[in-house]
Amino acid sequence: MATAFMRTTGSGHAIDGITSAHRGLTLGPVREEHEDRQHGHELIGSEDHIMGLKQRAAAVAFFDLVAHKSDWDAIVNGGSKVGLVVPDGSFRNPPDLGAAKQRFQNCQRQGQLVLGYVFTGIGDRDVGQVNTEIDQWAGNYGEAIDGFYFDSGIELDLGKTDQQFQDYYRPLMAGLRTKYPCRKVGLAASQYKYDWVIDVADFATIWEGSAADYLDVTKYLAIGEQHLEPPPGWWSINPARVIVTVVQTPQNQVGQVLAVSQNRNAGNLYIFDSTTSNYGHLSQWWNSELTGLAGWTSNWIPRYQQGDPGAGIGGYDLKSAADRVFAFDYDGACKLDHLALYRPGTGTIWILKNTGGTWSPVYQQGDPGTGIGGYDLRSAADRVFAFDYDSSGKLDHLALYRPGTGTIWILKNTGGTWSPVYRQGDPGTGIGGYDLRSAADRVFALNYHSYGHIDHLVLFRPGTGTIWILDKE
Repeated sequence: MATAFMRTTGSGHAIDGITSAHRGLTLGPVREEHEDRQHGHELIGSEDHIMGLKQRAAAVAFFDLVAHKSDWDAIVNGGSKVGLVVPDGSFRNPPDLGAAKQRFQNCQRQGQLVLGYVFTGIGDRDVGQVNTEIDQWAGNYGEAIDGFYFDSGIELDLGKTDQQFQDYYRPLMAGLRTKYPCRKVGLAASQYKYDWVIDVADFATIWEGSAADYLDVTKYLAIGEQHLEPPPGWWSINPARVIVTVVQTPQNQVGQVLAVSQNRNAGNLYIFDSTTSNYGHLSQWWNSELTGLAGWTSNWIPRYQQGDPGAGIGGYDLKSAADRVFAFDYDGACKLDHLALYRPGTGTIWILKNTGGTWSPVYQQGDPGTGIGGYDLRSAADRVFAFDYDSSGKLDHLALYRPGTGTIWILKNTGGTWSPVYRQGDPGTGIGGYDLRSAADRVFALNYHSYGHIDHLVLFRPGTGTIWILDKE
């Protein structure tokens, strides 16, 4: 098994570092993949397990823009079926930076995440050099990349212990998160057993090997400190965050690889036609892979359902016709993974957290209540939405306004305590020259510059032709 996304010359010598040969070791008898199989929390092969899966392609883009223009076009044309694009280290300082930025932005406009390649040498490379390359990616591309992919990552078979890997990657990730909040991080962790990987990285490569080995249940195994073991549960219960790269795939096995990847709940997949030493072109089977990805139908699958009538969610009953709900990044984690629910005119507002499918309040007021952060929510006209006030890339502030009164507040959360960073009224003078004096006024947040920060305000007055877009300088 080669370390994920390792780039080598035709002779097999690594360009960016070292590779390791696939061990080819097996355990005793293992049940066939089409049967249900449990490993801890993992259940493979059940109908519900597969129905909820939405797969995306992960493109290993180790090829230039000019000679392989058609490959880059194919990636962009894949649209939202392509989840991840990993350009190699040659793009850090390319001969035509402007063209590279434009190409990456074209990917982003399709909803694809671009992660710049950074070699980490199985936890041996100098951290200063790694951080220098991270800074080069960020400095050259700004918001034209979404994060970084750490290659030559974790492989216990190379003589290190799990603790040694943690001592290297945990502080590296923590420093990156502090300096570049909201950037995504991928980590090569091929066949790795321990689930702390998925705690520190947004994406983890759990497999990179040949189609023959991937389809062989006796070789689809994890490597732990007790050596070869059955796949751990975290490989299958985090489909959107795991990457599977299957190489040396004959055309007649593409369908089998797709079927097995879906059975194993692999959320991000790349089916490559050649070896890991030749990621220098897009796979010949690219279009076949896109066609066969799971979950791309018009059907919607409920993750949670109540009613009609129902009991609401997380204790909030949703029994008033005035109730409103929106997604919110409560703890500034760059994830819209909380729900804010409020009832204008009553002071009621709750914020709910999802823990393994169970919703519970992290903040609650009413009914009746006193609102939040000093804003009383006592008017039926009140509206609330999430806003990136400080251009951090996080929708972790609340904007609250009362049309017709000039009232608008923006609240910040500090350890669960809410306080205003901007406040007007009631009555007030609005914001940025827009007076908010009409009962028809509406406001929402906008990503004005298309660079990932929803940090502008759009204010408009229906029926009058009035619309403003405000930027906080």
